[in-house]
Amino acid sequence: IAAGSAPTWRVEVDADAVAPATVRLTRGFTFITWRGARASVGDALGAVASAVTAVYAWDAASQRWLSWFPGGAALGVNTLANLQPDGIYAIAATGTPTWRVAPAEVANEEQRPAC
Repeated sequence: IAAGSAPTWRVEVDADAVAPATVRLTRGFTFITWRGARASVGDALGAVASAVTAVYAWDAASQRWLSWFPGGAALGVNTLANLQPDGIYAIAATGTPTWRVAPAEVANEEQRPAC
């Protein structure tokens, strides 16, 4: 996504919806909202890491994309270290695994809106 100015995102949500605890990644890119606690990208990916080729996040403060690649730490190319609660991430995957993006207690909260 490229924009000449800061985009405005509009997301319509069912007021009675519960935040999803899992997301089915697709081949190519899937945008997700991380619903877990702050975690390193590798730890957060867990079992789906083998299907992920990159993770991207927009850093509004620096006006640049942060990125994480498998093996990128050894090469010094990763600029994204952690997933933050309620952060939005673009996940590039080669497969279609199901990924848990929230612990069970978050997924069961009826007060928390879905993203």
